[in-house]
Amino acid sequence: MSRVCLLLFVLFVFSSCTKKYQLLSKAKSDAKEMIEKKKMDPDNFNRDIRLEDMTPVYCSDSLCILYLDIKHKNALGIDITQKAEFVHFGDGWFLHAPDGDKDETTIYLPEELFDKEKKGKIYENFSYDDAIYYRAALSYNKMTEDGRLEIPLRTGLWELRSYKNDYNEDTNSKYLLLCSYDGVEKNKESDVKAELIVDKDGICFRFLKKLLSDYSPIADYGEHAVSIENSNGETYGPWYFRATDNNFEPSKNKKVIIESLQEMLRKGDNITIMLRVDNFWIKSNFRFKMNLTGYEEVKKYLEV
Repeated sequence: MSRVCLLLFVLFVFSSCTKKYQLLSKAKSDAKEMIEKKKMDPDNFNRDIRLEDMTPVYCSDSLCILYLDIKHKNALGIDITQKAEFVHFGDGWFLHAPDGDKDETTIYLPEELFDKEKKGKIYENFSYDDAIYYRAALSYNKMTEDGRLEIPLRTGLWELRSYKNDYNEDTNSKYLLLCSYDGVEKNKESDVKAELIVDKDGICFRFLKKLLSDYSPIADYGEHAVSIENSNGETYGPWYFRATDNNFEPSKNKKVIIESLQEMLRKGDNITIMLRVDNFWIKSNFRFKMNLTGYEEVKKYLEV
């Protein structure tokens, strides 16, 4: 019997190592193919793009992360090296280019940094491998409309955050954050997103537009109309929200609006948010899609 158990164990280890090797090999191949396709893309004006380095930093049976150094020339003809993460799931991948070299902005975290980073996060009680997968799947699902990857503990796309104090330090006061996975400005090519913020005291939105390299509020004062359509095609609103401190909070019929939003949250619905801004600075319409799945599970973390 012991020999049989030993043989089964050896086969299990061999199978696991084989899966990791196959995934790593496919990730490397797909990363090289991605660069070659970028060279041939007619919409890419910079054909002088090349892969300078490719370093595996994490690999499991279901996830592989490579650090890439991608070199290209800027408008002045000077060589620029962009560092990025190539995150591969076997049947899907994405390229993640964090801002700067801060470890907390990357998908991958070495174990010594993970022990510090995990405190207060939804994945605090996950194993190291499950936590890395959570961070990768969360980013992947934000980039796709269908959100195909299952998130551990059924928390959906929600994130647990801490409010900051005056010294930009985390406090014990928590809130839940959900980002839209699709944002569109009518008749314009624009990088926009919506954020839904829920804490023990209430619910509010934040609407942001990317200007240069950072996001800024679409409207930071005044009253604006917001309508919400659920997955059944039923439309609520227009409701009126007032922008204060970069957040949009109901300015009229607050009780009705909050109750309607709470019902959508409980159902874990897919919703479409329509924002109309008409002031001195901006006159435009915006549409954002959000997947509320996981709220019933994730709201427990506010009570911890």
